Amino acid sequence: MCLRDKIIKASSSVGNGQHPSLLQLSSHLFITMQLFIDTNILLSFYTLNQEDLGELRKLADRVINKEVTLLITDQIINEFYRNREQRIEGSLKSFHGQTFNPQLPQLCEHYPTES
Repeated sequence: MCLRDKIIKASSSVGNGQHPSLLQLSSHLFITMQLFIDTNILLSFYTLNQEDLGELRKLADRVINKEVTLLITDQIINEFYRNREQRIEGSLKSFHGQTFNPQLPQLCEHYPTES
């Protein structure tokens, strides 16, 4: 059976009427997905929200389970370490620059507030 036939067979058994993801197809075909991540993507991990971090954890699990092979060059690693402090500093400045302005519900309008 050629690869095209395997993909068609895997996609019909995976998707439940929907288009399967590449990861679902690769797991049915026993192919390890290879993923290249650029330095800018690695550095963007310092600015992720909670939902994005959950997706990143899923990716890390897939790398650990050898479902995904991460492709990273020495140049990317060097660029990452050269630029990560600047990215962390920028994230911290952004965090410290935020103001906290709590608003109480109407139910609490008669309670005294701290000055």
